[in-house]
Amino acid sequence: MLGSVPLLAPLNAFGVGATTPFITLEAESGTLGGGAAASVLASGTVLPEGATPEKEASGVGLVNLSATGDSVSWVNPVANMNAINIRACIPDAPNGGGIIDTINLYVNGVFRQAITLKSLQSWNYKGSTTHLDDPNAGGKAFRFYNEDQAFIIGAAIPAGATIMLRKDAANTAAYYKIDCVDVENVPAPLTQPANSLSITDAPYNADPGGVNDSLAGLRQCIIDARAQGKSVWIPPGRFKTFSLTGATVNLKNVTVEGAGMWHSVIYEETPPGSAFVHHFDLDTNSVLRDVMVDQNAIYRGPGGRSDYALMSINDNW
Repeated sequence: MLGSVPLLAPLNAFGVGATTPFITLEAESGTLGGGAAASVLASGTVLPEGATPEKEASGVGLVNLSATGDSVSWVNPVANMNAINIRACIPDAPNGGGIIDTINLYVNGVFRQAITLKSLQSWNYKGSTTHLDDPNAGGKAFRFYNEDQAFIIGAAIPAGATIMLRKDAANTAAYYKIDCVDVENVPAPLTQPANSLSITDAPYNADPGGVNDSLAGLRQCIIDARAQGKSVWIPPGRFKTFSLTGATVNLKNVTVEGAGMWHSVIYEETPPGSAFVHHFDLDTNSVLRDVMVDQNAIYRGPGGRSDYALMSINDNW
């Protein structure tokens, strides 16, 4: 096992990695207000043992908002920004399971909207004597962050405007550790391509509202599209698939496409007690694009609703 090691190289969270449709703004590079404080592991310091919010943050730095009026702000670099993704850590519930709260977004000093943040899928505890979601069983936290997305309410935000996250009295979590935000101009939904079958059409009747289980309709649409030489269309909506234990969906020789990852969402809802099942097989000649796959998994293991979103087998997927 490696012990504490010095952090030698300068840290730079910019200019590396994939080309993305969004721009990431690091909290520690923003402007702080109220009593907000940055916590950054500086170059040359010794990394602490085990996981910490700083070590798990991009750029090993974060901003802590813990009192009413604390804030962090940035100059928006995106023309017509209409969506935001917030990577943040808020507290766990006393007995595990996480909490749901809000943080307020301001544009040029004017309140725009409250954005929901969650810790339902963070705060797992390594070494817990009961299960990984139990904060009272001797384990040490090793997963701190969740990412929560929201469309901007009202007019798109112009480049050069000031965007601010602030803890107000209505934001009741004990603290908000902000790692970074992604800001984006999300394009309008794509339209249904020719020669495709829509999962919302009869006889598939998938529910875009996410109330009813869309699994059967989705699976049958894929089977029919394969037989007819067509593609599968997932229109805008949130489509729930409930527990695929022993009943995975195979995408062999099929293209499945949606209206965009902000618009077409498949939500895999796995019941308690399930473990190590997976929902979609990317098989030979499979294509899956412009879709977001989300789920309620907490950790891998019995009781954790653990699941694989995708399993890749064979080739040319």
